Amino acid sequence: MKARDFFLRTDFKKWLDAENKLKGGGSSSYVSNLASFFTSYSNQLLEEAQFETLIDEGNLLEIQDVIDSMYTIVNLEKHNLNSILPKAKLGDIGSALRKYEFFLIEYANEIGKAGDEIAIESEITEVKYLESILPLSKVKKIHLEVDDIKANFTNRLISQDRPYGNVYFPISIIKKLFYRNAQRVYFDKWNNEQIDKIRFHTIDKILTINDIKSLKIDTDGSVILDCIDGQSRSLFTKLADNKTITQMYVSKFSQVVIDHIVPMKEILLKNEEKLFGLAEITKSFKKHSPISTRKDIVRIGNKLLTEKIIDFNIISLLKSDLEVIGTDKELQLMEGKQNSFKRAKM
Repeated sequence: MKARDFFLRTDFKKWLDAENKLKGGGSSSYVSNLASFFTSYSNQLLEEAQFETLIDEGNLLEIQDVIDSMYTIVNLEKHNLNSILPKAKLGDIGSALRKYEFFLIEYANEIGKAGDEIAIESEITEVKYLESILPLSKVKKIHLEVDDIKANFTNRLISQDRPYGNVYFPISIIKKLFYRNAQRVYFDKWNNEQIDKIRFHTIDKILTINDIKSLKIDTDGSVILDCIDGQSRSLFTKLADNKTITQMYVSKFSQVVIDHIVPMKEILLKNEEKLFGLAEITKSFKKHSPISTRKDIVRIGNKLLTEKIIDFNIISLLKSDLEVIGTDKELQLMEGKQNSFKRAKM
């Protein structure tokens, strides 16, 4: 069977080549493994056709939803005695898919169409926001291994640009600045430390990513954590009051939201006199047209990087700023609507 092309295959190869200049190794195996996957499982990959539309719309979360369905195919096949491809090959495909996810999110950012990372619209009323979250039906099963979850969370966190008040937090632009100036190791370490902080609420304890082997969404929308201690636990969520806890039910993984327990707006306001690097960047942003959305941040930030108005000279200040923000940052997983209600109340 001839391996078929897949969306942005040539661009993906070029992106991998640029990555490998920094990290070593070839890119051909990633492309080959991904092509094998798209060829062998083409009858299960109808959602792939959505990529072009989703990138054009800047819908980062739905791009990740499509990738999550692909992770699920790979992870279920690993446990299938009659799998189409060998287990070792499936492991390599999982690695290639994680690279492909990073590439697609970065591509959406680079072409300036990346949207806000929260894509949930809700009618917000005082009555509804504390209602119980109920089981669903006919939910498409999802199965993510811990490395898939980490890739997903990484892409979410580096998309959480915040154009607030006197000090902006354009994290996607900061990431690009660090990567282009040989500071990738530092940035990735800082971001991974934030992922390690994320609280997974369960009925009997609070877990972190390091306690998890895999995550599954069942047909009733329940989210099940397979833990390294050998137990399976249901994922719970705080409601919008940030006190009441209940079992979480979702129809897709993007509805499991990374919540800032202390809003970023408050962290930036509290520390604005210490954030010298972000203050300098904010001045550059504010010289342009008014900024109200993440699309504005990405568009103007890319321009500032290209024109070297933001450059390596500010990195030492930004490192100090990231340490200050990291100290105050507390994260938890919440059901998406409840997170929207919580944000609206603040």
